[in-house]
Amino acid sequence: METSAFTVVTAVDEYQSGAKDVRMSVVENAPPTRQVRLVIESPRELAARLEVFDPMGRRLRTLLAGRLPRG
Repeated sequence: METSAFTVVTAVDEYQSGAKDVRMSVVENAPPTRQVRLVIESPRELAARLEVFDPMGRRLRTLLAGRLPRG
C-alpha cells in the first residue's frame, strides 16, 4: 500500500487545535479504480467529521462522524 505525497487538513486552527497533527493521505490503487481509499493518522483520539462536497459546496456524503481513534 503506497500513499500519495500530499496531505489535506481543512478547518483546523493550526496553532491551538489538538487536531493540528492529523494527516490524511490518499492510497494509490494499482491498477487505478473508481474507488478512493484514505488513510487518516492522528496523534490522539479526537472528535472528527469527514464530509464530501461537490464544486457548488453542496454536501454529498458524510464519511465519518464520531470519534477518530489514535493511530
